[in-house]
Formats: sequence, structure tokens, C-alpha cells
Amino acid sequence: MRAWSSRMARPIKDAIEHFLPLLRPYWKQLCVALVAMWLDAVLTIFRPWPLKVVIDRVLSHNPTRVPFIRTWLDSASFSRMEILYGACVATLLIAIITGLLTYYFTQVMGQVGQHFVFALRRNLFAHMQRLSLRFHDLQRTGDLTTRLTSEVQAIQDMIANGLIMLVSNLFLFIGMLVLMVWLSWPMALATLAVAPLLPLVVFRYTRRIKVATRKARVCTRRMGALAQETLSSIRIVQGLAQEEQQDERFQERSESNLQAYLETVRYQARLAPLVDGLAAVGLMIVLWYGARQVLEGAMTTGDVVTEVACRSSSAIPPWMHATPSLQPARSCNAPSGKCSSADR
Repeated sequence: MRAWSSRMARPIKDAIEHFLPLLRPYWKQLCVALVAMWLDAVLTIFRPWPLKVVIDRVLSHNPTRVPFIRTWLDSASFSRMEILYGACVATLLIAIITGLLTYYFTQVMGQVGQHFVFALRRNLFAHMQRLSLRFHDLQRTGDLTTRLTSEVQAIQDMIANGLIMLVSNLFLFIGMLVLMVWLSWPMALATLAVAPLLPLVVFRYTRRIKVATRKARVCTRRMGALAQETLSSIRIVQGLAQEEQQDERFQERSESNLQAYLETVRYQARLAPLVDGLAAVGLMIVLWYGARQVLEGAMTTGDVVTEVACRSSSAIPPWMHATPSLQPARSCNAPSGKCSSADR
């Protein structure tokens, strides 16, 4: 177990050591973007509450529990139509502000990701030029070109998209969990009844998808290397009438690449229905328990609707459906060649 933990921690440590200096010049922008993500999550948490107010106070004319403004709502003498108009305005304001916040932190993270990739690709190219001739003899030019372009782009996608999804949904999950417990802790426990099973299912398939994705990228690099070598020496290929042989080699590597990506697709296709099935079981528990509580007078209809909305946003965050889009690159450990530690 300790050896496995060490193997898992090493790529993360290496990534931090190499990537953190490149991100340090943008720490202010990243901090502001994190604050914007947090505010967006807070406002998203309150998105279903205007609907709860409408159901409880306008349609049913019952008292309702709303964070921060419950006393004000109970003491104010608003008519049903005034409450309805206020809920509509609150819904619109929440949508506008969350839209602006999403636009801001998406733009900032995208710009930081592009500058990061620019610096990383520049440093990687400079590093490749200074590696020993022995290293370049063992490596294929097409393989190195693929690492310098497509795999670096995958890192940019992770920063611009994956990091946004992870952080924003983490904030959203924590906030929704707190509000659900405040509203009704037994209902919150029923809402999260299947939550412990989710990480087991997701991480099990995530590990398989990582292996399949890494294999697919190796096949892509080998295919690119063959194409680069063939086209760069096209006069020799045509002069020796090697077109058919090169076609067979390229088709063989293309088929290996196809099978590797199909394996990734199979694992992704299995993961989504399992996660959605667990979500359906949790929703069934919530509906059963919530309906009984409403019939017994312990909860209002708005409470149940809010719990269901919170569960839809937090019990299974979108990143649970996400699949790995980036594998830690280890150019010196790639199957296409090895180098000594002095070449790193």
C-alpha cells in the first residue's frame, strides 16, 4: 500500500515542481478567479430558493424558512403577487450575476492557461534542444513533436476547463451540503444515502480510463512518428517503391490507436449509466422520505423541492462524470525510448 501511494504521489510532486513556477506570475489573477468561483457557487446555491418561496408563500400560503431573510419575510405584509414578483426578480438577478461571474473566471482561467502553455512549450523546446545526442538517437522526431504540441495542449485544456469544473463544483457541493443540513439533517442524510458508493464507482473506472488513455496517446505518438519519418524521406520511399510497406505499417499503428481509443470509450460509456443509476436510487429515497414528511406536516412542499434541487446540483457533481483528459507526461519513461537521468 505504501509503495502504491508513493507511485501515485510522485507524478503529482513532479507536476507541482515543474508547473508551479510557471503559474506563480499569475497568482493574483488565479486568486481573483477563485473568489469569483466561490461567489458563483454561493449564488447558485440560492437559485432554487425563490421557487421555494413561491411554492410555500404564494401557492400554499404557508410560512417558509429562507436563510437570512426569514424574519423579514414573516414580519413584512407582502401580498402574494408582490412575493411572486420579488421571487421572479431574484431569479433573474441570480442568473445575471452568475453569468457575469462565470464569464469572468472562465476568461481569466483561459488566459492564464494560454500563457502557461506558451511558457511551457517554450521551455520544453529549449530543453529538447539541449538534450544529449544519445537521447535524440533513441527518440523519434514525430514522437517529440507530438509531445511538444498535442500533449502540451492537453495540459492547457486541463487548466482552462478541468480546473474550473473541479473547483467550482467543489465549492457548490460544500455549500449545498451545508444548506441541506440546515434545512433538514435527516433529509440531507437521505439525500446523500448513495454518496459513499459514487467515489468507489467513479475512481474504479477512472483508473481504467487512465490506463487506456495513456495507451492511446502512446499509439498516437508512434503513428505521428511514422508519418513524419515517411514524409520527410518521401524521395527514398518512392525511389525504393516502399509505399505499400509503409501503408501497412501506418494501418497497423492506426488500428492500435483505434483499439486503444475504443477501449477508453467503452469505459466512459459504462461509467455514465452507473453514476446515473445511483443518482436515480438517491432521488427515489428523497422522494419517498420527503413525501412522507410533507404528509406528516414536518416539512413543506417547498422544502422537498429545494432538497431535490440541491441534490441535483451537489449529490452528483458534473465532475463525477468527467474522465481523465491528461496524463502526467514522462518523456524519459515512454515506451518509444528511454534516457538516463543526466538527459532530463
